[in-house]
Amino acid sequence: MDILFENTYVRDKELAKEYYMFCIYKRLSCRIARIIWTLADLIGLLFLNPFVLALDLVFCLARLIRYYNSINKMVNWGIQVHGKEIEARTVVTDTYFERTLSTGAVTKVEFKAIKQAVQTKNLILLRSDKGIYHIFRKDTFTTGTKNDFIAFLINKGITVTGK
Repeated sequence: MDILFENTYVRDKELAKEYYMFCIYKRLSCRIARIIWTLADLIGLLFLNPFVLALDLVFCLARLIRYYNSINKMVNWGIQVHGKEIEARTVVTDTYFERTLSTGAVTKVEFKAIKQAVQTKNLILLRSDKGIYHIFRKDTFTTGTKNDFIAFLINKGITVTGK
């Protein structure tokens, strides 16, 4: 098969921050939770219920702690286990993409298993039918361009949302 696109990236802190900002704060389930907690805030303020207000503060702090812990785990795991940040190289053909990590791990995903693509400021995230997000950095395509890749995804019938 011909390689249509090639993308490389390093799992550094910048990538981890953007990825987990999406996972923890931007996904639909997080937005629903935010609406519920906003309603709880209003109820707490209306009735001056200190328990609800304290619970909301704990919830916000827990999300912040989860965000920073997730970033550190993603970056530090590669450094601790392999002595350096993990590098990824992804090649895209007409029917699948294959990601090879500097650790030797290889993942092959057929495009028919991709249910959605989401764009963030610097990333394109492909969500598979197993709920796993596969990362592509917009600025590191060595073969093809991000715009051509997005057009390719749309042509495959994959919904692309975001920036």
